[in-house]
Amino acid sequence: MFGAAVVLKNPFGDDQSRLRNSLLPGLLAAVSRNLDHGAKGIPLFEVGRIFTPEGEFQRLALIATGERQPGDWRGGALRAWDVFDLTGLTSRLSGAELRPLANPPAPFGAAAEALLHGKRIGIVGQLLPAVARGFGIDSALLAAEFDLDAWGSLAAKETMVAPLPKFPASARDIAFVAPLALPYGEVRAAIGSLNEPLLDGVELFDLFTDPKGEKIPADKKSLAVSLTFRSAERTLTADEVNAATDRVKAVLREKTGVDFRE
Repeated sequence: MFGAAVVLKNPFGDDQSRLRNSLLPGLLAAVSRNLDHGAKGIPLFEVGRIFTPEGEFQRLALIATGERQPGDWRGGALRAWDVFDLTGLTSRLSGAELRPLANPPAPFGAAAEALLHGKRIGIVGQLLPAVARGFGIDSALLAAEFDLDAWGSLAAKETMVAPLPKFPASARDIAFVAPLALPYGEVRAAIGSLNEPLLDGVELFDLFTDPKGEKIPADKKSLAVSLTFRSAERTLTADEVNAATDRVKAVLREKTGVDFRE
């Protein structure tokens, strides 16, 4: 399931006849043991070496399943781990761009590759339900694995710091209708390609789909994005913020073909 493995000549037993070629099987076994002992939510990670016919490599693996946030007496709703938790964690951890895979490799049922400076450093997604059931897991099973050697060679060697901003930020919200299949990553990439000097932050805060096609076509989705603008030298005027917002909208129309809800 995890590709070619190095076979030992004199193993201690059938279950130890190959060197591990992924960290995920060990984490899966740990998840299963924790569930057997009553754990409700399990996020785990491991850093270690794996072995393939091509050589020895350093990897980082993450796995999560079950309760992300338990319900409480104040009315807080129980929430399970989902793929967005793990992709968000991956983005914050590595700064990588995530690109969905049309045909993810087993044991992933849905996955995206993590790209740093255009080169792959890992994979993140949801494992096949059959794999989860094989370990006695009946909830969504999220996992990621990174090649630390590749990641280390591409990561920035210096940490950039900046003083706290002196001038206030201004925000504008934009809403638009996009093709259902358009990844949000392409929206972010289009905005980033503008290199707008006043743009300080971009955050998706609403996503709406209508499978019945009553409010928007079934093959479309509605997105709402908050844009934050700031200057390091002065307080921005409303005209400057509006002009910068118009530039963002123009590049989105040009590169993604979205329709804005005015």
